[in-house]
Amino acid sequence: MVEVHAPAPRPISASELIRDARTRAGLTQVELAARAGVTQSVISTYENGRREPSLTALQRLVRAAGFETTVDLLPACAPPPLQERVAAAREALVAAVRRNGGTRPRLVPVERRGRDPLRQREAVGLVVDLEPGAGIFTLMRIQDEAERLLGAEVEVLDGASVDPERCRTAVLL
Repeated sequence: MVEVHAPAPRPISASELIRDARTRAGLTQVELAARAGVTQSVISTYENGRREPSLTALQRLVRAAGFETTVDLLPACAPPPLQERVAAAREALVAAVRRNGGTRPRLVPVERRGRDPLRQREAVGLVVDLEPGAGIFTLMRIQDEAERLLGAEVEVLDGASVDPERCRTAVLL
């Protein structure tokens, strides 16, 4: 069985780091500013994300709150190829389609007209038949769940509105 990797955790912003260090230390903005040798407005500006501190300033503020920062380089783990992720998540994808009001999920090639090939993300096309009364919001829910499962862009299409020529190459999921 192929292991599906979750997307990398969201990087924390400098504003979140400063605010977290300050609140964990039980300090007000005024108190942190006094310890770091800056004004309260500087702390506020950084915490609100209106300005980004330099690495040196960030380290000084975090240290003034009683913490140390570490910066480390870790090798990036490349996820398995998209085809393997789809195979590994097949049952979960089918369940997501059914749970959200779709049936008969099929894979189709993704059309990429007019997009910069260097900026394209991995993508998969998914054609589904919709239950009566389902519509665009059903497609959006299926898309959101499929993208979380695969860590890739998913184009979800209503089988009733897809060009039959495109569906000829569809593969049942």
